[in-house]
Parts: sequence; C-alpha cells; structure tokens
Amino acid sequence: MKIQNVRIKNFRALKDVSIPFDTVTTFIGPNGAGKSTVLRALDWYFNGKLGSLTERDCSFGAATENVEVQVTFSDLTEKDREALGKYAPDGVATFTAWKRWSPDGSEVLSANAKGFPAFNLIKEASSAAAKKDLYTKLRSSQEHLDLPAATTGAAVDQAMTAWESSHTDQLVDAPEALQTNFFGFNSGGKMSGLFDFVLVTADLRASEESIDGRSSIIGRVLERSVDRAAADEAIAEIVEESRAKQQLVYEEKFKTQLEAITTQLNEVLESYSPGRAVTVSPAEVELKAPRTTFEVGVLDGITQTAVERQGHGFQRTLLISALQLLAQSGSASAEGVICLAIEEPELYQHPIQAQTFAKVLRSLAEDAGKRIQVTYATHSPYFLEARHFDQVRRLTRSSDATPVVTVHLAKLADVKARLHGVLNADAVDRQLDGKGSAGDAGNQRVFDRQELRHEREGKGIQRECAGQAVPRHRRRSGVYGARRVRAAEAEAREWSMFRRFGRRRRETGKSRMIQYGIETLSVTNPPSTGDCNSPAEILNDVVRRATHSDVT
Repeated sequence: MKIQNVRIKNFRALKDVSIPFDTVTTFIGPNGAGKSTVLRALDWYFNGKLGSLTERDCSFGAATENVEVQVTFSDLTEKDREALGKYAPDGVATFTAWKRWSPDGSEVLSANAKGFPAFNLIKEASSAAAKKDLYTKLRSSQEHLDLPAATTGAAVDQAMTAWESSHTDQLVDAPEALQTNFFGFNSGGKMSGLFDFVLVTADLRASEESIDGRSSIIGRVLERSVDRAAADEAIAEIVEESRAKQQLVYEEKFKTQLEAITTQLNEVLESYSPGRAVTVSPAEVELKAPRTTFEVGVLDGITQTAVERQGHGFQRTLLISALQLLAQSGSASAEGVICLAIEEPELYQHPIQAQTFAKVLRSLAEDAGKRIQVTYATHSPYFLEARHFDQVRRLTRSSDATPVVTVHLAKLADVKARLHGVLNADAVDRQLDGKGSAGDAGNQRVFDRQELRHEREGKGIQRECAGQAVPRHRRRSGVYGARRVRAAEAEAREWSMFRRFGRRRRETGKSRMIQYGIETLSVTNPPSTGDCNSPAEILNDVVRRATHSDVT
C-alpha cells in the first residue's frame, strides 16, 4: 500500500492542510512555509514515541486543541488486507488511520473498522456472559438477520465475524483504537514490514545513522541484508559453556577455603543461635549473550577513520548511499513498501551529484518491483522535473497575524481543460510522454530537408567568398559575401535546433503546460523579489536545460 492523502491539523505551522501524495511528491516553497513540517508530522505518525510531542508543537499556541495526523492509504495488496483485517475488507479500496495527541499528553491511533451497527453493544460487553445475553436478545428481536446460535463468548465473536464477512453491503465505518505500535520499523506491529517510513532530516546525523541500531538507516539495511540468528545462537552456546567453566574454576580454586570459612563461622554462630547455619559460596555471575552488532568506518587511503571525522559532503553522501541501498534491498516483506522522506536532498552535494541522486530516486520510485514511495522538500532545481509538474506541491504562508499555510498544485486534467481548443487531450498525453503526432513526423522531414538545403547553401557561399573555382559572374564582394554566410549559418542553426530539441508545436504545447503549472502553483501569495526558489525560476531553469528557452 502507498500513501494517497495526508491531512494535518494543529501541528506547528500547519493549522489544517490536506495534501495528496504521488509516487514521487516534491514540496517546494520559501523558507518557513512548512515543507519540513509535513515530513516531521508523518515521522511522528509512523515512528513517534509517546511523549515526543508537547504543547509547544501545537499550531500558534493552540495548546487546548488536539494535534491530529490522518493518512489514507491506497493500492492495498492481499497481504495488507490480511494484516488489516476488518479495517480493509474486500471491496474497500482505501484504508484510513489517524493519530491524535491530546493536551493531557495521551496519544491514540485509530482507524475506521467496518462493522454492523447492531453488533456494537455486544462487542463492547465487559464479560462473556453479558456478550452472550446481548447476542441472544438480538437474535430474538431481529430474526430476519438469521444469526446462528452461540453459547460462549468466543462463539459469539466468531458468529458476528462470519455474518459481517457475508454481509459487507450492510457494514458502516466505526472508529476503533489501534495498538500504538501498529506502524514502525521492527515494532512488532501489524504493518511492520508492510509499510515503513524513513525520514532523513536536514541536520547532519551521519554518525548517528551509521550506528547499528534499530532506528538508524544502516541498522535497517543490515536488518534486511544480514541474518544474525545463527551467530547469536552460536554466541549463546559459547556464553553457556563459559558459565559452566566458570563454576568449575570457582570449585577448583575456592572450595577448600570456603568450606573452612563456613565451618568456622557456623561454630561461632551455633553458640549464639542454635539450630541455624550459613554457607559461603561463589556468587553466580549472570552472563548474557550480547547481540551481534556491526560498525561502519571510513577507509581513507590505508587509514580507517570514524564517520564523524569526515567532511559534511562525504557524510551526506554516505547517508544518501545507505538510503539508496535500503531502498534497493526491499522491504522486510515481499509486498512491503518503503517511503523515503528526505529533507533537502541536495544538502552539501555537488550539483552533478545532486542531479544524479534525483535521477536515482526517480528510477527507484518508478520501478514497480522496488515498491518505493519518495517524498522530499527541496530548494534545488535538480529535484524538479517539468514533465512531472503534477507531482509538485508548493506551500505558501500568508502574512496574517495568525499565518495560514496553503498547498497549491496542478493536475493533468486541469491542464487538459486549460489547453482545450489549443491541443486535444491525446496530444497532451503524447507530448508529455515525449512522442509527437503523425503530422509532426511529416514536419520533421521538412525540417531535415530545409536544414540540408541551408547547410549546402552556406558551404557554397563560403566557397564563393573564398574565390574557389567560382565563375566571375557569381563572385561577390567580401562584405556582401560575409553577410550571406552569417545569415545562412544562422538560419541553418535555427533549423538544427528544431531538429535536435523537438518540433515547434510540441515545444509550444509543453511550454503552455509548464506555464499553466507555474500559474496554478503561484496562484496566491507570489514570491517576493528576493525569493530565488519560486516555481517559475526553478521550472524555467529546467526548461532552459531541455530547450535552451525560457517559459514566459
């Protein structure tokens, strides 16, 4: 399953926002708009421990209101449904669960369980006898339900479950509390291994993430890649043998001395307290088999150094490498999903390396066999692709006394509606896929012929200007000839550009679509003059790289 939609209430800068998610979800916007807050809210939802939130995490001092994160999942597999049970029966396409923090510090994870309303009182009964009595009354009062007889509490539960399974059309949503470790890597919860959320924050924590622990990235990679069970069993046997040998050493070295001390002490004790005796023996030292752990070092030339002694750029590269390996290693389950959430993935990276990382994340997310979902907050144009403008979420923040964060996005259907009359829907799809129409193929042949003609003409003019075997009546003066050469070469370059970067009509359509995405994302609260990360500037940079032209 994958995240389809997230709603966040009363969490830091986010008072109440609803955000649709894609296979790759990119958050952009000025500093302080709430991009990182979205990722941290999800981290609390999936991995947060009790007490990790306080009243300071409430939105703009609303400490008397609940903090709530609601996540809707889609693309449920059979294993997902098996683990979720009544929360995702057959015929239900999505699963929604929400986590609430209350001002008293308590936290509750809840989900809508599909159930028959008449069974609610029976399910809430405190004893098996009360449950049986309520079930019997329901059978007699609503005979049309055709409920089977049940004489024990367990039989009542089984009868209700069987009835609900065969009457799914009569079930309604009924909120129920879930176990607090429902999600979480290695938590033992139902969804552990089926959906794991991994957050890499912008603050440099390479030394922490390279420690072999249950919550670190390296620890998760090792957990999926290395089977420690055999080694742990062997070490446990060694510890047990050591304990037995320890007792033999004690007996050999101390038995005679301790027996003498015991005899002498009891002789004195007998005179004060007849009928009692004491013994002096070696204390048993509990030897516990240690868990097999690993450490990561950096081999710099022939010298091994600690991770924290490396530069920021290398430490971040190590985090990225471990994250990529984690994604490629797959989830603990064959049908599990890993959601990679990265804060400023371009941090400390050389531009070329950042661009490569962006391509790797895209390829991992689009590979159906990897089962990866990616989301990140970025200020870098390398993590924005004009072709995937519908996966961009721009966050803006108002300048009111109580600021309001708004999420802007553009969908492909909206673009098609906007371009109605300019390009039909099929043409839009083809152009986004990098394919032209049948008419474009004919235009390409015309462009090729024009380019060849201009190339030949340019070479001919150059020969004329040089006076190489050119008849006297075709010779031109140097100035006039130079002008013709420049004009012909410029026109040839123009046609060559169209041949290399695509047809005019296709590029115009793409520019219109990208422009629409920009306009939609920036519909309110446009960036200030000093904002160098506006969507227009970022997407223009992408377009310039692809077409050597700006989106106006």
